[in-house]
Amino acid sequence: MNNKTISFYPFFDPCRDGKPLSWAQKLSLSIAVGAAYSLFQFLNLHNKAVFFDQYAWVLSIIISTSLLALYMATAVFRNSLSVMLTHDDPSGSTEQFLRRIMTNRNYAVFGLIFGLMTCAVSQTLGIPQSLAEARLPFLSYYLGCMLTGFAAGMGLWGIFSIIALYVRLAPNLQYTLDPNNPDGKGGIKALGDSLWVFASLLFLVGLLVAVYMFNAEWTNLQSSLGRVLFLFWLAMPFVLAISIVLIPGLAVRRQVDEFKQRKQEELKKERAEVYSSYKEFEQADDEEIIASKRALQDRLNRIHQQMEKLQHMGSSLLDFRKNS
Repeated sequence: MNNKTISFYPFFDPCRDGKPLSWAQKLSLSIAVGAAYSLFQFLNLHNKAVFFDQYAWVLSIIISTSLLALYMATAVFRNSLSVMLTHDDPSGSTEQFLRRIMTNRNYAVFGLIFGLMTCAVSQTLGIPQSLAEARLPFLSYYLGCMLTGFAAGMGLWGIFSIIALYVRLAPNLQYTLDPNNPDGKGGIKALGDSLWVFASLLFLVGLLVAVYMFNAEWTNLQSSLGRVLFLFWLAMPFVLAISIVLIPGLAVRRQVDEFKQRKQEELKKERAEVYSSYKEFEQADDEEIIASKRALQDRLNRIHQQMEKLQHMGSSLLDFRKNS
């Protein structure tokens, strides 16, 4: 079993001099960024009522929530790394994946790309006329789109990376699962729990996005492209929330089922060998027979216990069963 540890502190969640950001700092930073943008946008509006009428204030909440969700997801992923390493292959593919894919550069680049995509989608949908009447409100609106897209984009890169990492890890489970683990899933329950956390955070952000999109007065929804983009942008967080649980869950299920089938066949073969050993009793004296029977019974009890544990062991990250 691999006892190696990996440090994962991307640029938005740094660890300086061995001291990571506290949750108070993360919460304060998330709120401060959203509040600063909200104030900037409000001050640049000639008609302050537009800030509320067009649900412009929801953008700042989406920014703050996306940043906080990113911090929470990173913390959960960091905790699950120790479990991943116990199921990693000897070549250390998990660490190689982190160093090659989940880098600061990739996070930043994808955040910028998704920020620009958010601006482009908003332009295609047609931003509310009341926000486009003057240059400063117009620019401040797109600044909000960029900030929202950047925070969400970093989260999306993490989602894609985690899905890929779990799928890469799944084949190793054939050799590392432990039916005796008290978590009831061979030692991978923590990985499944982390996926549900990621999905819940995505669902929350998706609800906020839906609130904003349904209440803003888009000016180009009469076009086919605008309607398609509206539905796509609206559904994307929820589709991703399902995907981050479903895709790794199905990949893991296949490997766990194959592991259980192989172990059950091995135990059945061992049980047959134990039963066949009873034939040797006729050629042994009484004391030897008693000792042999006791040893064989112990083996049968152990085999029975192992088969029961395999039977009750969860086959997927999607279920909640525990060993009895």
